[in-house]
Amino acid sequence: MKGEPGRKVSYGDLARGQALVRTVDEKAVLRAAGEFTVMGTPPRRLDGVEKVTGTAQYAADIKLPGLHHARVLRPPAHGRSC
Repeated sequence: MKGEPGRKVSYGDLARGQALVRTVDEKAVLRAAGEFTVMGTPPRRLDGVEKVTGTAQYAADIKLPGLHHARVLRPPAHGRSC
């Protein structure tokens, strides 16, 4: 939530079990494509510098205490053992 990053609400809490239905009638106003300010523009790449410099953090880079890793070992050829 804006101004309170620790405070959260789920979609289920907002809906409270209600069916969310809205009918769009003929009175709905359609905007021309030229009026859009986000659609049709390239997204801002906020992580571009980190990716290019190699400092970006990926899920595989995260190491937590007690975290275990697994790997599937496959033989180099059919019928051979590792």
